[in-house]
Amino acid sequence: MRVALKARRRAEPESQDRETRTNWLLHAPIEDLFDVRMTTICLPEPAQIHESLVCDTCGEALMATRVVQRDGRTLCTPCSEEQDG
Repeated sequence: MRVALKARRRAEPESQDRETRTNWLLHAPIEDLFDVRMTTICLPEPAQIHESLVCDTCGEALMATRVVQRDGRTLCTPCSEEQDG
């Protein structure tokens, strides 16, 4: 379901008086305020969950798919780049 605020609302008071506008908003029919439509959406596949490993240098946890192995050490990308530079 899609719910969107209507840009142009029927029977909206022209008065800029705060109390008048607030009263109208609180008592206006929902159909005058919102556009409600049934929709169909395709949801993405659930994300794959990978093992978490810990960077040997900074201790930050990271997904196994993001690990950089260097000289038998497990590193995150920033720590591996620091060693390169």
